[in-house]
Amino acid sequence: MSSGMTTLPPAVAASFAAIAYETLSQGTMQNSEIYTDLEARFTFNSSAVHGISGSILERIFRHHTPFGCIAKGKTGAFKDHYVLALRGTAKMRDCITDLHYAIAIEPNLSNEL
Repeated sequence: MSSGMTTLPPAVAASFAAIAYETLSQGTMQNSEIYTDLEARFTFNSSAVHGISGSILERIFRHHTPFGCIAKGKTGAFKDHYVLALRGTAKMRDCITDLHYAIAIEPNLSNEL
């Protein structure tokens, strides 16, 4: 294993970003042409990375949403290096999650008044 971290070329990074969003629209990354291109250089660990996004109802009903993928380099400069590609906000339920996160990390201002 190499000691340093190798930076992904912009085209490869863009492909990983695209596949992270395609997992949401297609439900699986294996249906993507980008997956086929990346699979020549990377091994993908299992299926898409899933999480729960949205309101408390999404959590109660355990509505899992695809968020991206984990891949391991097969050859060349990326051999044995891992790539974690996660999408950002894509749907309204993601906006709700973003808002909850912002509220949860803010300090309690009532103590300062």
